[in-house]
Amino acid sequence: TLKSENIEFVVAPYEADAQLAYLSNLETEKGGIAAVITEDSDLIAYGCPAVIFKMDREGNGERIELEKVFSAVSCKPSFRNFDMKLFT
Repeated sequence: TLKSENIEFVVAPYEADAQLAYLSNLETEKGGIAAVITEDSDLIAYGCPAVIFKMDREGNGERIELEKVFSAVSCKPSFRNFDMKLFT
């Protein structure tokens, strides 16, 4: 589907958490990516700014933004007083 829509993508052959985190923190002009689509919650701890979980065939999923994880007021557990090092 991505090919037919002319959308660039990378498929990692093995565990790719660190690779995806690196790509998601690059500027798009330098090869960075807008979001990671995964079933693996480790990507948040690796520092991916935007992760889409449980995407279905219609493109629906749950988008988690790392910035919002640290600023959420009513979530349990709360990570408001965490920095990235502590969170990881």
